[in-house]
Amino acid sequence: MPSRSYLYPKDADHLWQIADHILDLSEGAREEQALPIFQRSDLAMLVGVRPSLIHWMCAQKEKHYDEFPLKKKSGKKRWICAPKVWLKSVQWWILENILRAYEPPEYVFGFCQGRGPLDNAQYHSGAKHILNVDIKDFFPSVTEAQVTDCFLSLGYNYEVSELLADLTTYKGSLPQGAPTSPAISNLVLKGFDAKVRHYFQPKKILYSRYADDITLSAQFKIGRVDLYILISDLLESGFELNNAKTKFMGHGDRMEVTGYAVNCAPILPRPWRNTARGKLYSFLNGNPRQLDVHHVRGIATAVLNDRSENAQKLKKLARQVLAQKY
Repeated sequence: MPSRSYLYPKDADHLWQIADHILDLSEGAREEQALPIFQRSDLAMLVGVRPSLIHWMCAQKEKHYDEFPLKKKSGKKRWICAPKVWLKSVQWWILENILRAYEPPEYVFGFCQGRGPLDNAQYHSGAKHILNVDIKDFFPSVTEAQVTDCFLSLGYNYEVSELLADLTTYKGSLPQGAPTSPAISNLVLKGFDAKVRHYFQPKKILYSRYADDITLSAQFKIGRVDLYILISDLLESGFELNNAKTKFMGHGDRMEVTGYAVNCAPILPRPWRNTARGKLYSFLNGNPRQLDVHHVRGIATAVLNDRSENAQKLKKLARQVLAQKY
C-alpha cells in the first residue's frame, strides 16, 4: 500500500507528473478535469495499487465494509457501514484528490473546511423568525446514479464516473461511515441549494444548509407556503423531510440553529454540553469503530466554537477527538 504522504498529498503535482509521463497528455488537459483519469486502469495507477485490487473492491463490496447499528435518540437504529482499511484508503484518495476540487457556496456550512455549526448559526444571527427542517435518511437517500452524475459534473467520462461511484457507494447508496460520503452529499445537493437560494433571496429570506439541517430565517414570519416550497424542491431532488424535526420559531422562543441560540450570544445550552461530554468520552475511551465518526467529529467542532467560559474542559476533549485519525 502507498505511504500516507502519497495518499494524502498537499497538492497533486506528483500525480500530474505521473500522468504526463505515462498517459502522454495533450497540452491543456489539466484544465478539463480535476485529475486525468480516462479509463479504469488510470485510477489504479494514480492511487498506486493493482487494478485487480480496485476490481475486487467493486466486485465484492461486502468484504470491504463493517456494518453495525447505532441507537438514535428516537430509539430507532442507524446503520453504519465503515469501510475497511484498503477501501478506506482509496476513498480518502478520491476525497483529497477529486472531491476537494468542489467548494460549496458560502451558505453551505456542513462538511466544509473552515466552516462549522457556529458559522451557520451566526449566518442567521439577529433573525426574528426561523424555520428549521431536517432531511430524512440523508445519506441512504443518495443513490448510486446520483453519485455517478456528481463525478460526471466534475468532468469525468461515464466509465470513470461509474467506477468512482462504485467505489464510494454501498448497496446502492451513500454509506454512513465512508470518508467520501459528506463531500459527495454536498455535490448531490448543489442544484437544490442553488435553486432554493435563488427562490428565497429576492423574498429577503436567508437560506443555509448544514449537512441534512436546513434553515430559513427572516425579519418577518415565515409561512407554510415557504415550507411547501422546500418540500416540493426536496422531493424533486429525491429527498423527503423528517416531519418530526420541522420547527417554526419566533417571538418568545429560544431560536436555535445547529445547536446555537441566535437571539442571544451563540452559546451551547448546558444540556447539550452534558450530552456532548458523554459522547466524546465514549469515542475516546470506547471503540471508535462502533460510533458514527462524522457525528462525533461534528460535536467536537461545535464544542470548539462555543463561547461559554465553562466549556474549557470540554474543549480539551474535543481537541483530542479531532486529533484522532480513523
